[in-house]
Amino acid sequence: MAAPLVVAACALPVADEGDRAAGVATAPPRVSPIFRFTTDRFWLNLHHYLYVLGRAEMGAPDARRRAVAGAPADQERGLAALTGEQRRIWGEAVAFYAAGPSKLDTVFDREIVAATHAVAGATGPSLDGVELAPELKRTLVRAAPIYRAAFWPAHRRANEARVEDFRSQVERHGEEILSLITGWYQQAWPAGGFPVHLSAFTNWAGAYSTSGNLLVVSSLDPELAGSLGLETIFHEAMHQWDDAVGAALAAAARAEGTNVPRSLSHAMIFYTAGEAARRAVPGHVPYAERSGVWRRRSGVFLPALQAAWQPYLDGKVTREAALEELVRLAGAAVR
Repeated sequence: MAAPLVVAACALPVADEGDRAAGVATAPPRVSPIFRFTTDRFWLNLHHYLYVLGRAEMGAPDARRRAVAGAPADQERGLAALTGEQRRIWGEAVAFYAAGPSKLDTVFDREIVAATHAVAGATGPSLDGVELAPELKRTLVRAAPIYRAAFWPAHRRANEARVEDFRSQVERHGEEILSLITGWYQQAWPAGGFPVHLSAFTNWAGAYSTSGNLLVVSSLDPELAGSLGLETIFHEAMHQWDDAVGAALAAAARAEGTNVPRSLSHAMIFYTAGEAARRAVPGHVPYAERSGVWRRRSGVFLPALQAAWQPYLDGKVTREAALEELVRLAGAAVR
């Protein structure tokens, strides 16, 4: 298997207290990778493909979402070259997923999260030694030769093409975005770079991250190309700081005598990653604005983010003051 692709840039250390109010870092930069991309995770790609096809077979509403709506047609193109026996085996694999794994949420359900971690770490030609539920492993092994022959070549090419797009974006804009988000969040970036797995299909969102810093991005989702894709991989990687940000919000809420509204930290990521990409990439429209995130449930937090968090991003107030005002305004918005 090929080694992970590494995109290097200067990662700025966390700023000192005097600079934190302005959200900047002034210490000399150190050279380190930002992201490490893998395009060759065969088992991970097979697992996600069967997952989204299973969602389509069971009639899940999200099977019509942009990132996965093309999966059944993609499947039909590959099936045309298969024998009847191969189509039968493949159909059984999809049916198995539809009856089980595809009913689970790739982000929150522990069973499928554990399985995805396992296949993401499987780099060999077999699943020997990989810890998976027996029937799931059997299904993947039976489907593997068919996937390798009919689907994998095109899916891997798509993965490689999307990484070249990501590489170009990161080389041009990644250092600036990284400096902004690490300064604003006052968090360090992994010295070895954050791992990003490419898969032709992932889930309805096109990209997701879950526990254990597992980040998977679709290479066939057209809306994850260019600067939107760049913003997305930074967005998903920022979830590595969920615990730290949650603790900071909780402390601010205690100071204000209130509670932290659910999903506020996720809205912060949409807002912060979008603002960083807007500043770094000429003409960039943040994902949340372009895709209508603020017109849905997260939009309840937008006025609070604009009133309390934006001044911090502009260097006008301290982080502590911004967080306290943010939880106060966000709390009032959901009451």
